[in-house]
Amino acid sequence: MADNPLQVGHYRLLKTLGIGAFGKVKLGKHIITGHLVAIKILNRNRIKQLDMGEKVRREINILKMCTHPHIIRLYEVIDTPTDIFVVMEYVPNGELFDYIVSKGRLNADEARRFFHQIISGVEYCHFHHIVHRDLKPENLLLDADNNIKLADFGLSNIMKDGDFLRTSCGSPNYAAPEVISGNLYAGPEVDVWSCGVILYALLCGSLPFDDESIPNLFKKIKSGMYTLPSHLSQLARDLIPRMLVVDPMKRITIPEIRLHPWYQHKLPGYLRLPPELMEKQERVIDEDCIRAVCSYPFRGVTWQRVLDAIQRRNQRHDLKVAYEIILDHKQAKQRTAEVMMLMQQTQHDATPPAFSPQQHRTPGSGSMTPTTPSQNTAAQQRLAEEASRALARHNPSGTGSGGSNSGGVTPQHLSGSASNTGAALSSGSTSLHQQQAAAAAARKRRWYLGIQSKKDPAHVMTEVYKALLQLRCEWSAVSSYRLKCRWRPNAVVLQPHPSVHDPQFLGALSRQASTSRGSGRWPSGHGPGALALRKRTSSSGGGGGEAAMEEDHDFWPVDPDAEDVGAENPLLNYDYTVIIGLNLYKVQQNIYLLDFQRVEGDGFSFMNLSAKIITELKTLSAASRQQAQAAQAAQQAMLQQQQQQQQQQQQQQQQQQQQQHQQQQQHQQHQQQHQQQQQQQQQQQQQQQQEVHHHHQQQQQQQVHHHQQQPQLQLPLQLAQHQQQPQQQQQQQQRHQQMLAATEGGGGKGD
Repeated sequence: MADNPLQVGHYRLLKTLGIGAFGKVKLGKHIITGHLVAIKILNRNRIKQLDMGEKVRREINILKMCTHPHIIRLYEVIDTPTDIFVVMEYVPNGELFDYIVSKGRLNADEARRFFHQIISGVEYCHFHHIVHRDLKPENLLLDADNNIKLADFGLSNIMKDGDFLRTSCGSPNYAAPEVISGNLYAGPEVDVWSCGVILYALLCGSLPFDDESIPNLFKKIKSGMYTLPSHLSQLARDLIPRMLVVDPMKRITIPEIRLHPWYQHKLPGYLRLPPELMEKQERVIDEDCIRAVCSYPFRGVTWQRVLDAIQRRNQRHDLKVAYEIILDHKQAKQRTAEVMMLMQQTQHDATPPAFSPQQHRTPGSGSMTPTTPSQNTAAQQRLAEEASRALARHNPSGTGSGGSNSGGVTPQHLSGSASNTGAALSSGSTSLHQQQAAAAAARKRRWYLGIQSKKDPAHVMTEVYKALLQLRCEWSAVSSYRLKCRWRPNAVVLQPHPSVHDPQFLGALSRQASTSRGSGRWPSGHGPGALALRKRTSSSGGGGGEAAMEEDHDFWPVDPDAEDVGAENPLLNYDYTVIIGLNLYKVQQNIYLLDFQRVEGDGFSFMNLSAKIITELKTLSAASRQQAQAAQAAQQAMLQQQQQQQQQQQQQQQQQQQQQHQQQQQHQQHQQQHQQQQQQQQQQQQQQQQEVHHHHQQQQQQQVHHHQQQPQLQLPLQLAQHQQQPQQQQQQQQRHQQMLAATEGGGGKGD
């Protein structure tokens, strides 16, 4: 069976991908183009037994209407007397549910990318008056590039003007309160609720409403009882509750979600298009794909025949199916490339904004433009037109002088202040023009006052402490990665602090900075006198998790003898004080930004101190670099020695191996000679044995011959003797007669 797989139409059925209520889902391969598809095999008898004919018919009709990049694509339906073969797009990476289970909660950028695609697909469905009603991670599939594909429209329905739905369907954990209550609902609002639950699952790795008891689960859903983890950003903490509003009339809509700042961040150009423009773009004929179809061995294929097949909207044709399969693969690659380019651009564009001396704020601490989503149709139309124009333009990315940010750290996150984030979510309305201006400003080159480093954060802070000690500054540690520093511009210039290059002192300083709380002095009596500041600031509901590495605001070290910020220090001669803040931020993976903020003092003194600190850090960095280079050179020398030793050892080993090989060869030769000698001896022995055996055989033959000859000789002798006996007897008789005759004759004469 494996050598001769089943073929249906232009598809060869391969392995089974899954088994459903009506049949199997098989992996198929287009025998002409070679593209893979998923073929759902629906058994007619099974459908009739379960009375699911209307459900299957509705799902197929809905899929025929949808040509969206993030909705599963239906290519054709092949009818047979026993089965229905539904040829669909093949998505190899499985369900979003399994992806979340394997990875846990996702980072903001990855969750946002998935959410962009989900909302775009749902908005397209609503544009065609389709309400899904069963949105959940199990029905969101992932293609080879981990792009979302909405699937399983079995519970979906068509919305009609003036009509309401009442059917309670979908999974209870993702169902809206009005659905499980059996109340009337229009349709789109229940999909919004399900999208809110999915967004919560993406960002948190768990469900907002979950209980083993169904009554308790329904109680939580109807009352909207859930908690938001503290690690969520402030914008996410604003969007999720708007989607999970129990009252469907007050629930946020899809157009409002599209205008939300959290959704607008890193939104790809092709997803900015409204559904009608996206559908028009899908209908644009691609000549390259037609050319590709013509290159395949279809019977009687010509350019005009392919074009005619494409333009038949409600009719399926082999050439049209091949064109759509090729076009989908091409567009998927283009969209993936566009998203990757956008990610690279946003990494460069996410550099913290410039230091603003007018506002006296940390770079990146400026609040966002207050926005409240609007349902204004005219604004939506303008947004669609602007998005379509933006899609045709290429916006070059401007990179600041200090690197990029790919970790989703936005300006309000870098501020470290709860008030800035709260201001971003204040009530009010923002026009489309303001949003476009803000987006254009975000693409401009951004400047900041500070220094970037790829070194370990603990090492960066150690360098900062060295620089402050060298400059005879006083400081207070807000946390492990935040300092407040005081400097006297008119202080007497002193010799470098003796502890700057003392490893024991610096080690004790780092340990005390990470463990001390409350009042304390410098280790070993080296303290120059620190700020007597004691305060704790409150952070807003977990939004600070992305803002900084730590949110502990206890100041350290504290000199108990200092009464206030302006306490006199006998080591310094000064009459003017400058106070600045030093904050270390993580702008992206393995890249950190040391930011300078003016707290007190004039701008020139602030810039002077910042320049001194940066210069000292560069000097220390150069020294560290030289030490590192020296250590690297020593290490390289050691490595070279080790390599030489290894080479010598290898040579010795090779020589030993050669000697062993020679010895083995000699031993083999001796063995061969010995074997030859043994063979010769064996041959000689065999020859001797053969000779002995031959001699023995000859003797035996002689004996046998002798035994055979003896009876033959005796028999003639006996015969001869037997023949001679009568003659002898006759002779004796004759002699006896002669003697008698002689005797008688002599007697007669005597008478």
